[in-house]
Amino acid sequence: MVEWLLIVAAVAGFAAVTGLALQRILESSTDDSADPAVRILEAEVLAAEIEAEARQAGSANLDAELRRRCREISQAFPDVVERARWDVSDPDAKKCQIEALSLP
Repeated sequence: MVEWLLIVAAVAGFAAVTGLALQRILESSTDDSADPAVRILEAEVLAAEIEAEARQAGSANLDAELRRRCREISQAFPDVVERARWDVSDPDAKKCQIEALSLP
């Protein structure tokens, strides 16, 4: 009887250690968003979404809103984006341009 209790305790201990190890592996893989390369990609994707919205809308009424959202990218990603500006030099191809900080 005592042998079975020792076996059950050993299996439970092994399961607990395995669970903790798996949890740490998963946590370390989700911390990649702090990586500057990942953060600048996130900022560029957001800029591309704003540009796509501008192409679909085609209205000058949204221009101020899209300009504001573009500029907010530099506030949302201050660690990787130096400046984000709404470029209207070509009215048919409005762009949210991002100037990234130099990464180490």
